[in-house]
Amino acid sequence: MELLYVPAGGTGRYQVNDTHLHKPMKGYAQKLASKWYTAQVMALNKLRRPTDAGVSPIDETDYRARMSNLMSIGRLRNMAPIWLDEAVKYISKPIEGEGRNLIKKGWDQLYMEPIMEEGFLEEAKKAQKEAANQRQRDEQKARFEAMKLWEAEHGSIDNFDENFDVSKVDVWSLHEQLARDVADAEIKYHEM
Repeated sequence: MELLYVPAGGTGRYQVNDTHLHKPMKGYAQKLASKWYTAQVMALNKLRRPTDAGVSPIDETDYRARMSNLMSIGRLRNMAPIWLDEAVKYISKPIEGEGRNLIKKGWDQLYMEPIMEEGFLEEAKKAQKEAANQRQRDEQKARFEAMKLWEAEHGSIDNFDENFDVSKVDVWSLHEQLARDVADAEIKYHEM
């Protein structure tokens, strides 16, 4: 398993779905919910006033019951899919004058534009080669630790089994260093 780390504060740069999909979609859904709730409260408040047609207003008990019903779980559960559907349509439609939607804009800003910068490919190849070298060094460290464990259990490494179960090796200290190395490599790779 290869661990990938997103540096602290790196959501805006490395997690395009959070910044250009989830955030605007949730924001738009919240806006729709707020607009709906405001309209419902205004309609209820209107019912509290007498009308010109002589219709008597609703009493305070009925008003409070209706207000409470607005925020009931059942009512909100029924409205949520409608707001979500509208929010998905909102983020999917093309941005006026750009011909792309929010998701495409996010991918372009975070991933495509940096690729077009001079020297990106060379830096990416360099980072990829360094990551491969790091994996090789990590495998060598694990094999060395496995050999030490084998020697401790068998008295020598003469019959060391290359397929020795390295899960028996206490590699927590190696893991901590590996985590730091991977995090550093990820930061360097994404800062290109």
